[in-house]
Amino acid sequence: MKNNLKKIFLLGIIGLVISCSDTEKEVDRLFDGTTRGAVLRTIPSESSLVFRVGVPDEVKITVDVIDVEMGGLAEKIDVFLSFSDNNPDDGDNSFAETLIETIPASAFVTGGEFPRVTITLNGGDIQSQFGLTEDDYTGGDVFKLRLALTLTDGRVFTDTNVSNIVAGGLFYRSPFVYNISVTCPLGEDFIVGMYNLEVIEGVFPAFGATIDWLEGPVQIIQPDGPTSGRRQIVSACYLPEFGTFCGPFNFELVCNEVLIPEQAAGGGVGCGAAIILNQNPNDVGIYDPLDDTVFELIYQNNINNSGNCAGASEYRQILRLTKI
Repeated sequence: MKNNLKKIFLLGIIGLVISCSDTEKEVDRLFDGTTRGAVLRTIPSESSLVFRVGVPDEVKITVDVIDVEMGGLAEKIDVFLSFSDNNPDDGDNSFAETLIETIPASAFVTGGEFPRVTITLNGGDIQSQFGLTEDDYTGGDVFKLRLALTLTDGRVFTDTNVSNIVAGGLFYRSPFVYNISVTCPLGEDFIVGMYNLEVIEGVFPAFGATIDWLEGPVQIIQPDGPTSGRRQIVSACYLPEFGTFCGPFNFELVCNEVLIPEQAAGGGVGCGAAIILNQNPNDVGIYDPLDDTVFELIYQNNINNSGNCAGASEYRQILRLTKI
């Protein structure tokens, strides 16, 4: 089993060093022998899902349009938005999914490897579109933005017909849906620096694993800058008994709660698909805004056995981080 996991890890490494010519091979591999399929690949370096109360943030999502004709089959992208008011004590301001924009293929930016689209949204857009004010949303509320790609033959691709390997894979990163958590401003150096990682609960339920993450010192940074609530463990190593499966671990500080966005564990390791972890909305970690000495990450791992590993299932996990 160690050898199998090492092989999977080596495949992941190969994916990380894809060259321009290899990118075309990757697309050919996805669509080989079929007329089905199109993806919107998220570009993390040009995307920001930060939305803070009282701060003029701009949510930005940048995607590449990829199909068998290198984006040439796309007709349009529809952009939908919904809102979940998770603080309904003063009234529930939630609204159902609504079409807010249609971007025709003629508006895609060309000249790169694939056509590219950037969707932006700010507080003013939301307030004018839905009649909300800043008093109607607060930390812990969530906007959900969904994209739907329509091809020239009428087929539509969105989050309901995308596989795990496309949604969470290292190359495609094409979930089609994005959760935008409303956050509260934090101190510039809050939960930043060196922390000791400790596994409190949860172990991968297959292969005889006894420890999920490599315990010890880790570095936490602010990848979106000092005003963002998003934090990142630079390198968290998953299933250390079977290899070196390391990658970033992202989390968000949202008004006393530590939220875990959907992401691949250990840089994308799995058994044919990436093992995906995500937040359980009814089971979250808490932080003290006046004391960043210790906090916990609580989430669900291997969502719906996303890694396709025999004998595995979804499980709850708690990681404790203590400032060094």
